[in-house]
Amino acid sequence: MGGKFKDADLTGMPVRLTLTTRSLDNGGVEIKDRQTGESSAVPVEEVVDTVRERISELEEEIRERTVEVPFSS
Repeated sequence: MGGKFKDADLTGMPVRLTLTTRSLDNGGVEIKDRQTGESSAVPVEEVVDTVRERISELEEEIRERTVEVPFSS
């Protein structure tokens, strides 16, 4: 399984979801934030909203760091 995690890291996936018997026993789906390294168990019914929220946060960070450069021909 570690090889698949490595592939996800190489492709730049910002959020990793892991669904195992252990994660279900701990409360749901394990969500790992690649940027912070934090992992948490999220109830299955909250996974979609949690991931959408994190992606929105990442998009906002990108917008804040983006500098517009005027195009000249």
